[in-house]
Amino acid sequence: MFGLLVGALQLFLLLNAFLRSIGGKWTLGAIAGITRVVLLIAITMATARIRIAGAEPSSGYAIAMFGGPALSFLMVVLAFRRRRAQPAGSEAKTLADKVVTAWIGAAVIDAMFVAVTIAAIVISRK
Repeated sequence: MFGLLVGALQLFLLLNAFLRSIGGKWTLGAIAGITRVVLLIAITMATARIRIAGAEPSSGYAIAMFGGPALSFLMVVLAFRRRRAQPAGSEAKTLADKVVTAWIGAAVIDAMFVAVTIAAIVISRK
């Protein structure tokens, strides 16, 4: 139940980052946002297939699990650099601030996800 709540929160934050990137006229952020949403849905479907049907996870599953959060972290850095390049007090700076804030929210959930996944891997190997 908790995982479902966190997954829904992550989906909401990724859609927010996607929409804020569109509103901030940042094409790269919008493309990354929709890519992250698709990766999140793919991971959810693959996890359900693994749990229900007992299928073995593929290498693509691991790439999607860790590549998605890496993309979010990269977008935070690029959004921050983009914000710093805007002139102070301009409307573009305000829009860039909203984009950075949206991507930070998505990256925080991704950081939690990565930490829990790494902890689960370490615990399961003992």
